[in-house]
Amino acid sequence: MGQDELTHDEVVARSDMARFLQPSAFPAKKSAVVASARKDEAPGHVLAELERLPADVEFSNVAAVWEALGHRTEHRPVT
Repeated sequence: MGQDELTHDEVVARSDMARFLQPSAFPAKKSAVVASARKDEAPGHVLAELERLPADVEFSNVAAVWEALGHRTEHRPVT
């Protein structure tokens, strides 16, 4: 596994979060992200993660949310 590749557990955690964040919810600030996840009945552990987001930042997509929470992201080479 390369240095920039996510572990299986990281991929599963990001996918689990993404299941409860609809693309149509973005761009959005923390309050709208959390509200979207609640509307889609996200489990407590996902909501707890989202509650850690900074309130004053607008997120463009799930990847931006994931990164704002301090998680690693993949960096694919541009070809």
